Amino acid sequence: MNNPLAVISGRAQLLAAKITDAGMKQEASLIAQQGERLSQIITDMMEFAKPITPKMGTLDIASVIEEAAKIATEKAPIGAAAGGTGGGHAAHIRIEPVQGIPAARADAKQIRNAIAEIITNAIQASRGAEGDVRHKGADAEVFVQARFDPLDEQIIVQVTDHGVA
Repeated sequence: MNNPLAVISGRAQLLAAKITDAGMKQEASLIAQQGERLSQIITDMMEFAKPITPKMGTLDIASVIEEAAKIATEKAPIGAAAGGTGGGHAAHIRIEPVQGIPAARADAKQIRNAIAEIITNAIQASRGAEGDVRHKGADAEVFVQARFDPLDEQIIVQVTDHGVA
């Protein structure tokens, strides 16, 4: 299914580059974006059906959180409302400086992707539902912090948003 989607997405990108009408250009770009999104969903489903064996290595949580925030911002870009349909709200991700947390052994890519998904969800929740007056016109604000629990020898990453339940 990814092969036909790649053709659809590629042709939509070419079409968007050639179109001069702003509205039609935006529609062609949306087709390309949604094709890429569907391709990622298919890839995620395949990985879920046959999980990838973790590649254990030394993990620096500060860099993993920074990378996850960047991915989340790309997934729920500035100007996208809940559901990714546009809306003009900015995403503000505040990351508390990570200090005194020892390196851990884990699959950095899997941890990064999991944190990115949680941050993406927090961005979308912070933007609120379309008709929610409390959040209308508000920017999405997400706070990320990490700490080390010496009793359990665990790194705890907390993502806080001010979104609707």
